[in-house]
Amino acid sequence: MQLVEQHVIKRTDSRYQAIDQAAFASKNLYNLANYHMRQSFIHQGKYLGYADVNGSYNILRKASPNGFPNGVEAVAVQPVRLAV
Repeated sequence: MQLVEQHVIKRTDSRYQAIDQAAFASKNLYNLANYHMRQSFIHQGKYLGYADVNGSYNILRKASPNGFPNGVEAVAVQPVRLAV
């Protein structure tokens, strides 16, 4: 048995809009990372772990902090491994 805790936040709550936007962005970012992992496996036969995908997005965000006004989930990116 697994115990869980549920928090219900009504639309009238002052925090609802911020939480809703964060959840939506989180879902989109997860789906984008999952898409790139699957495409890499299907087309190149190699598995990209979450660390590889996360590293690619962090490099993009640092290289252009104001370049993604809609967030990285709105950009199609092909993650690449860099040897430093």
